[in-house]
Amino acid sequence: MLFNSFSFIFIFLPLALTIYYLLARSSSATLQMLWLTLISFVFYACWKKIYLLLLIGSVGVNYTFAHFLMQYKNKYLLTMGLIFNIGVLVYFKYAGFFLENISALSGIDLSITHIALPLGISFITFQKITYLLDIYRGRIEQNHFLNFLVFISFFPQLIAGPIVRYNQMMPQFSNTRPKRFRYSYFNLGMSLFIFGLAKKVLLADTAALYVDPAYAAMQQGASLSFVETWVAVLAYTFQIYFDFSGYSDMAIGLAKMFGIRLPLNFNSPYKAKNIIEFWRRWHMTLSFFLRDFVYIPLGGNRQGTKRKHANLMATMLLGGLWHGANWTFVLWGGVHGLLLVTNHLWHNVLINLKWEKVQHQLSYRVLALLLTFVCVILAWVLFRAPDMKTANIVYTGLLGLHGFAVLPDSYLHHTPAVPFLHKYLHLAYSPQLTIYASCIYVLGMLSVIWLLPNTQQLLRRAKNVNLTGLNKILVWRPGFAHLFFTTMLFYVALAIMLDFHPKPFEYFAF
Repeated sequence: MLFNSFSFIFIFLPLALTIYYLLARSSSATLQMLWLTLISFVFYACWKKIYLLLLIGSVGVNYTFAHFLMQYKNKYLLTMGLIFNIGVLVYFKYAGFFLENISALSGIDLSITHIALPLGISFITFQKITYLLDIYRGRIEQNHFLNFLVFISFFPQLIAGPIVRYNQMMPQFSNTRPKRFRYSYFNLGMSLFIFGLAKKVLLADTAALYVDPAYAAMQQGASLSFVETWVAVLAYTFQIYFDFSGYSDMAIGLAKMFGIRLPLNFNSPYKAKNIIEFWRRWHMTLSFFLRDFVYIPLGGNRQGTKRKHANLMATMLLGGLWHGANWTFVLWGGVHGLLLVTNHLWHNVLINLKWEKVQHQLSYRVLALLLTFVCVILAWVLFRAPDMKTANIVYTGLLGLHGFAVLPDSYLHHTPAVPFLHKYLHLAYSPQLTIYASCIYVLGMLSVIWLLPNTQQLLRRAKNVNLTGLNKILVWRPGFAHLFFTTMLFYVALAIMLDFHPKPFEYFAF
């Protein structure tokens, strides 16, 4: 069941909310928490029922580890719990990858039957690991089974985050006070959900109309021209951002409808002026996890510059591998590790030369933004390409080694702006039309990314928001204008969903 499906929006969600708030008439929050657990299990079982048993079983095992860790604070017991969770993840996600590489090196056939990846296993594993570590470190005072069930299974963030720490979420529940319906929470949550749905359906899925056939062609060995390749790479840059940030907005909005606040996950990452800032804005809860549970335990920046850089590289390589069992993901993580190390070295140069003030100059900031954006774009090639052969075709295409001509049967016909110009302005398909339309599309998307406030700013959920000009006018305010705008946005998104089969979120694969 997808957030962007009619069955979820018009059946599952209304039923879940109605019964949840009817149960608020009881004397405690226990019934509401039981209901949340039940509907979360139903939500997960809609994908594949057998993996619901895996989820419940792993919750039981982790609760048992947590129970004994609460009493004994035993390091070996913690290690066993971590090995169990990582072992389950490795078996389902990486067994085939490791055996395939061992077979290639040794010449021995170690192939195994394909194992279907349980949905959301990477995110669920991270939350179970944080729970055990927080229990061991004394950051969680009580180990209640129902609380743990809700923490792990809460359906808005079950599949693809945000990655939540126990103390960020569960103190919002009270065993003595049920959560009663609050219009302000529901209004804000519904607005977030609609904005996220619009990002997914209007921006991400339309970008995929060009990205998917273009990359599929390059995977088959086709060589796209300079313009075609750049549009494909840029379109995927837009797709992955609006897809995942749209999901995060929907997840945060859904939780808000139930009276629960989840942490922010995106803060305009493509506005970053350097790679360090990018990772403080992109998939923020993953960045915090990697910092707290990988980078700092490795030594962080406490053991000298060389060790700090080595720790950064190790953290980003593991972060890349976490995204998928493929060398392209590992290399993507490695590229970002090198970029982070380079960023730190450059920062040291500015300090040593006493050039820190240059960072505040407009020309420097614009150049830094463009350079950072290009680095991120080039790294996304490894993230999207299914193998290194395809990535090589993309990179050579970006350099223009496959030619610059745009032919009449160009893949640019799939660019979202082209069908619009053809259908509504009655312009005939031609190489000129596809180039102009592609430029309009790219410039339009860049304008949305760089000039408009993000969802959290629009809804005043981000701290220290200082909006001016048009952005100040666009900010959310209760009233008819906001109701009309969100209703129309919702209507347009639903209309598009009627024409196109709902497309799964990109991060569901991780």
